[in-house]
Amino acid sequence: MNIHCSSTESDLGLKHIPYFQDYTFHFRVNWKGTTKFRCHVTWRGGGDHWFTVFERGRDKCSECVWQVYGEGGYGDKPLMYYNRGDEGYHLFDWD
Repeated sequence: MNIHCSSTESDLGLKHIPYFQDYTFHFRVNWKGTTKFRCHVTWRGGGDHWFTVFERGRDKCSECVWQVYGEGGYGDKPLMYYNRGDEGYHLFDWD
């Protein structure tokens, strides 16, 4: 899988993530509180998809852990989800 994440302040570049491996990055929210990270995810046979992985008003986690499922992996279409602790899992469709 390949992933390219960026915000208006930072471009983290294209990264290749081997099967069953992790990719992490750290950042600070800008002084205006408007930081938003989007990632473009591609994989062989799975097409390509965009997803907003951090949006200040939506995400309250200090460490957000996302997992990716492609077509056939969980339901009929690709999605990402993350664990919000006591609030449970939140699923998001691809953009």
